[in-house]
Amino acid sequence: MDSSGIVKDFDKKKANRFFNIIGLIYVISSVAPTGVQYAAMKIISAINPEYLNSMDNRIIGLMGPIFIIVYPLILLLISRVPKAEGIIQRKMSFGQMLIAFMMAYSLMYICSLLGIFLSIPKYLIDNTSIINPVANIVVESSPIIQLIAMVIIAPIFEELIFRKFLIDRVVKYGQGVAVILSGVLFSLFHGNLSQALYAFSIGLLFGFIYVKTGRIRYTIILHCVINFMGSILAGEVLKLINYEKLSNVVALGDIGLLMDYFSQNWVGLVVYFVYNIVLQGIVIAGFVLLLVKKKKFKLDRVGIEIPKGIRFKTIILNPGMLIYSVGWLGYIIYNYIYY
Repeated sequence: MDSSGIVKDFDKKKANRFFNIIGLIYVISSVAPTGVQYAAMKIISAINPEYLNSMDNRIIGLMGPIFIIVYPLILLLISRVPKAEGIIQRKMSFGQMLIAFMMAYSLMYICSLLGIFLSIPKYLIDNTSIINPVANIVVESSPIIQLIAMVIIAPIFEELIFRKFLIDRVVKYGQGVAVILSGVLFSLFHGNLSQALYAFSIGLLFGFIYVKTGRIRYTIILHCVINFMGSILAGEVLKLINYEKLSNVVALGDIGLLMDYFSQNWVGLVVYFVYNIVLQGIVIAGFVLLLVKKKKFKLDRVGIEIPKGIRFKTIILNPGMLIYSVGWLGYIIYNYIYY
């Protein structure tokens, strides 16, 4: 289909209405968890106030209702929007999956560092932590809970909600629009600067993989592996070096206590050093692969192309998308300033 045919087929009002509906669905996906979690906390506190004292129980109490009620509801709502054509199913080899993993991990690592860098001004002003907000959850919760909630269930639902079900419908307006919108909505949904940056970059990569393969299992596997490394594996390494004690010793600024810490935890520190060398190797390899293979990141020209000059207005400037985007941006800025 030539460009004139694509523009001729474009219906601005229909497109704007379509993205408004998508935006409103994701507004519900943002608001519903708060209401469900609030209700769950009230019920749990009334039945057993001490239940929420442990991190494991808090994760179960907060995430359980979302996995059982909210996410299935969101999938049901999205499924009411008709699917589009334009995605052809293809297989990925193990080698391609390995390359995709290294690229994804490299993007996550680099963007995490960028998030820390952007948080430095806040740290200098009010001396607040610039560590990823999920670090305490990783350290304080058990590996079993992390495995079930963060490594298996959350990636499956997130890939279905922000990749498959979303892209399957938005791809009618082009693979590029579908991939970028998937990355943006996924990024904002994380609600804080540190996670939003790497969620956007990984979201773009996962979106590209999905439109090229049409098989969500590939991005689910990659997402599970990334979350495993960022939760269970990272948590066990942090526990091995007695991360909480190290944080307290550094905060006190006592050289004697610091030397005692090194003498008592040198084995864990050696493991931590080797662990970081391996991760740095993955990051470098992934970055090099991104540069070498950047020309292969090409999307097929399918669907109805939104004419240049009105793309942002058509996709974002509607009530649904504006509420979602402005709401989450405001929340991210609020978290940056006050937390």
